Amino acid sequence: MFHGYHTKLKEWGHHFLFALRVGGASRASDLEGADDGVTDGRSCTLGRKNRNLLPELPDPFTCEWEHCEMTFENAEWFYRHVDNHAQDRDKRSSSDDMTCGWKGCEAAFQSRSKLCEHLHRHTGEKTAACSTCGAMFSNSTKLKDHLRRQTTSKHMLKCCICFKLFPSERILKDHLRHHINHHKCPSCGMTCATPSALKNHIKYRHSSDQPFICVLCGHGCKSTNDLERHLQTHSARPPYQCNAASCSYTARSMETVRNHQRKAHQGNCGPRFKCHLCEKIYSRGNVLTFHLMKKHQLQWPAGHHRFRYQADQDGFFRLYLVRYESVELTTQLIEEEDRNLRGREELSCSSSVILQPNMSPDEVGKS
Repeated sequence: MFHGYHTKLKEWGHHFLFALRVGGASRASDLEGADDGVTDGRSCTLGRKNRNLLPELPDPFTCEWEHCEMTFENAEWFYRHVDNHAQDRDKRSSSDDMTCGWKGCEAAFQSRSKLCEHLHRHTGEKTAACSTCGAMFSNSTKLKDHLRRQTTSKHMLKCCICFKLFPSERILKDHLRHHINHHKCPSCGMTCATPSALKNHIKYRHSSDQPFICVLCGHGCKSTNDLERHLQTHSARPPYQCNAASCSYTARSMETVRNHQRKAHQGNCGPRFKCHLCEKIYSRGNVLTFHLMKKHQLQWPAGHHRFRYQADQDGFFRLYLVRYESVELTTQLIEEEDRNLRGREELSCSSSVILQPNMSPDEVGKS
């Protein structure tokens, strides 16, 4: 049922980008203002292979607005239902902000339009999609950024953390937010940048549910994307192929194809993973991981099941050493550590009293 809504978003995205290229379309101009020409003559280069794949969706869609627990099978009906809650929201006075009524949310806004936009974060509603690759976005500006990220120019801006290049300051600032963690896992020390990243962490690290079952072999998967990848193992021919001229190499993952292209067609087959402590170089990340754990006694950071490596400016991959937390999360972590420390001190004092020799039960109680 969501396929119909997805198709509508792709069609709207196609018309919006076409209006930007030809110019003069009032709807596009009203929504976005004058176009800066970045999308002129440009199109998505990601291909159409996955354009009809859908994200993981709730089943059913459940409204968590105060005093409302209605459920919907149709996504568009669900989105319109939640929007009606926002339309019915009244300010108590001209000076009061309009509060969000979603369960556990205390956000407040000065206008109804801001509240409606905020509710998309709770519902996951998207308003535009790329007609080429099918990616969905919360607004048309994000759709334009989707194309900008696939272009290069001499004025590209570099991220100071991961050194990736971006075509505008706004896109760079949006990217930087993904380096800063705002959310902590309640079950371990893992911190994440977004609620969706935290949700995925909990799903894969702390949940045993595997609701998506392969009809061919009964293998259980945690998401539809995992099931799609698993189904490829049953196909006679690997689904991914090298796009170099006269090359027939195929593989069951795009990452394997990229490694092949780098080694066979780009001449980049030397060791690329360098130890930041002793400068030893290895050809694979898992070998460097073994080196770091055995030679330098390093351990995985809290919440992770492996080391992360990032490309440095010299082209080598080194261990990702820094984790950035927001001020609010840092304060929360410090307070939790203080509570744990006080708890350990109290336990130590209690244990020292209990373990003191030659004390009667009455003397222990008085202590």
